[in-house]
Amino acid sequence: AFPSFREFVPLNLLVGLPSSQWALNLTYCSIGYAVLGHYIKNHPVKPLAGALAFLAGLAVTGGATLAGTVIRGELYENFLNGNTLGVCLMAIGLFALCARARELPERVGGALRFIGKGSFGVYLSHLLFLHVLFPPLGITRSMLPAPLGLLAVVFLTLAASLALYFVLSKLPFAKKWLV
Repeated sequence: AFPSFREFVPLNLLVGLPSSQWALNLTYCSIGYAVLGHYIKNHPVKPLAGALAFLAGLAVTGGATLAGTVIRGELYENFLNGNTLGVCLMAIGLFALCARARELPERVGGALRFIGKGSFGVYLSHLLFLHVLFPPLGITRSMLPAPLGLLAVVFLTLAASLALYFVLSKLPFAKKWLV
């Protein structure tokens, strides 16, 4: 919880080791997501519960980000980190849905299976689009008003990352070693 609330009293009063090394929590978070994914895979969550977890995470992340943005007058990104409650709930929900995609209607299940298979590729390539390829094209969160611009960049990044995954999955070397 420290990374999510480090800018609020009393956590903003901490100095030294806790404040300078908070990013180490991202490492622990990654390990936690792997353990959580293993648990969900072995103890499946019903699709409805997965959808509700995803929607709850979206509401928490969106609501907290919107509130912080309104208060500060600029995009407040603190609640978009991978180690926050809302993002964790979205990850639980999406993984739970992907793990049970075969039980869903074929159109939805097929899309979720594709996203599930491409998720590591999305993780590996999303920063390439966000920081290298999109800015010169004018694709940034400021291209539209704050909530809309952020959503547009999220969906464009997901689409571009999945497209890259699709192309790489057709190349023999990349298919064997990267995807």
